[in-house]
Amino acid sequence: MEFKDLQKLIQKYQNGTATPAERFIVDVWYQSLDEEEAESPDAITPEFISETEQRILSQTVLATKKPIIKRLFRSWAAAAALLPLLALSYYLWFKPDPITTAFDKVQRQIAKTYQTGPMEQKTILLADSTIVQLNANTKLQVLDGYEQEIRGVILTGEAFFDVKKDPHHPFVIRGGELDVRVLGTSFNVQAYPGLKNTNVMVHSGKVQVSSKDKVLSELSPNKELRFDRNAGTYRLMDNATPVSDSWISGVVILDRATFQELSQTFYNMYGRQLITKDKGLLKDRYNITFRKSIQLNDMLEQILRLTEKNYTKKREDSIQIVLY
Repeated sequence: MEFKDLQKLIQKYQNGTATPAERFIVDVWYQSLDEEEAESPDAITPEFISETEQRILSQTVLATKKPIIKRLFRSWAAAAALLPLLALSYYLWFKPDPITTAFDKVQRQIAKTYQTGPMEQKTILLADSTIVQLNANTKLQVLDGYEQEIRGVILTGEAFFDVKKDPHHPFVIRGGELDVRVLGTSFNVQAYPGLKNTNVMVHSGKVQVSSKDKVLSELSPNKELRFDRNAGTYRLMDNATPVSDSWISGVVILDRATFQELSQTFYNMYGRQLITKDKGLLKDRYNITFRKSIQLNDMLEQILRLTEKNYTKKREDSIQIVLY
């Protein structure tokens, strides 16, 4: 990275057009100005690079606020000395993850596909004795070369995984723009295309959740990560009483659910899709419990009472139920 490149990055930083990676590099430089009182190294030793690497990797990528620019041009000599370190930070940010690279190499080579339809659940046993329970309307694709370098699968829908421990072959699930990496644990992943969120909930062990090579979080038991695919943001939640995988026992508890989540759950359990053009229904949040023991018409009646709406069908044999 040349000196003129740093100048351009600072200009982009100031006018708000810098990318997250570019903001990260400028943030590192600003921090170095704050630490100017500390003695600068006479030489960039391997130990100094190692310490700097750890500091860079521990930084928060997105700046919470713009730093004051009053000292922007006071020490260009110091900035020039820091250019090798800024180049190092750029490299560390974009350095490819070996597990993701291995996954990408085999992603298009599908060895086997498991699939469920509406009102259907399925338990499958993978070659390494990992147990996967598929929820309704779910597809699981097992990648070619399973257990050779990684144990890779692609998920569309929802599944509960009980992964067999194998430290030499990480288990990686790709679904809903997230990569979930584990060695041996049990957890639930929800990644339906029709929902804006991808959710990961851990029961035992630990999992690492990433998006586009960026590690978002490491989850421990009873922790949940909800990733908004539209905004590219996520939030972490504590669940003392996990309900994310209650569908396995035939119960789904919705808490402040969107209409899309309500519709997806109804479709999973009863094979019918709830649709609406009512802006109020699309905006509202819903608290309701689904049970397999409740018949379709009884569950629909509960939803009508909850929403204070009526329904119709486009055709008698249609799977779509229109709320209005």
